[in-house]
Parts: sequence; C-alpha cells; structure tokens
Amino acid sequence: MFQMLVLCQANVCRSPFAQTLLANALSGDPGVRIASAGVQTRPGYELCQVAGRLLGTAAPAEHLSRPVSEELVMGSDLILTMEPEHSAMVSALCPSARHRTYTLVEASALAVEARARGMLSDPQWVRQLPEVLNDLRGLVPVPELQNPRGRWRGRLGPGRIADGHGLGYTAHERVLRQVEQHAKDLAGQS
Repeated sequence: MFQMLVLCQANVCRSPFAQTLLANALSGDPGVRIASAGVQTRPGYELCQVAGRLLGTAAPAEHLSRPVSEELVMGSDLILTMEPEHSAMVSALCPSARHRTYTLVEASALAVEARARGMLSDPQWVRQLPEVLNDLRGLVPVPELQNPRGRWRGRLGPGRIADGHGLGYTAHERVLRQVEQHAKDLAGQS
C-alpha cells in the first residue's frame, strides 16, 4: 500500500481539499491511500464551508481535523504540505522524512518536469513519485504563486499556498483553486 499524507495548518481546508482531489484522481489505483492532517490543530474540527461548497458531492461526509503525528509521517511514502514551514515542521518531527516531503507546489512542478522527461510513464507511477521527485529536487524552479488577495498584493514565497481563512470568500476560493491546479498537475490531469 502506498500512503500519501497531505498537510496544512488546521486540516480543515487546504489539506482535506487536496486529499479529496488526489483521491479522486488516483481512484483507479486501489493500492494508494491518501490521508490528511494539520501541523497546528486540535482534533475534531469539520471541513470548512468554502472547501465543502467547491467539492460539492465529492466532499468527505465526515471529515474531522487531526494533528500530524510522528506515526502518520513515518507511515507515509510521500508527504505534501501547503507551505515550506509545514515541510520544516515535518523534518523537525521526523528528520528521516525530509527526502519524501515537498510542498504541493514543488511536487507538482517536479512531476510536470518528470513527465516531460518520460520519468513517470510506468502504470505504477505513483509509487515512483518519491524517488523521481527527489532526483529532480533543486533542478526545477519552485513557482511563486499569485497572492490570493489580488494581483496588486504581489507574489507569495516559492512553494507557498496561502491559508485562505480570514481573507474573504473570493480570496479563499482563489486559494482552493490553486490547490486544485497543483493537485491536478501532480496527478497528471492538467
């Protein structure tokens, strides 16, 4: 079983949104399991309404937040985060997981490049991701995304998908659209 872990701050918006999109994209592979957690959360919070609305019928019926743990990290073959600080937290929790931890933005950029080079053409490509991404790490620039508050606010740091909470509905939706685009790029659906 290949285990993927998606992390964000509170595990109520970005990570369960990406988890659902990736699970749907990879549903043809029964050997892949995708989980999500938060780097600074308490257990039991429900999925945010904006993410639920955008997911529609695909929204998980009973999602409840959970904090990341050493056990979750150690049991994961690939860890995807929404911000570089989340990746640093994973590395501090489990230094041995650093080589398989990426921001979603970085992982999607590396996966697009890997596909262009023919490195993910095997039907079992998901299981190759950690090794292939690690081989290309540092060779592909990590994109800086547009600030969800609007173009005039500039760009975010490389690899960062902002937290949409507290930004208003439009900016929050922009954040989730960024998550959606990078999940599709990672899954080879763009």
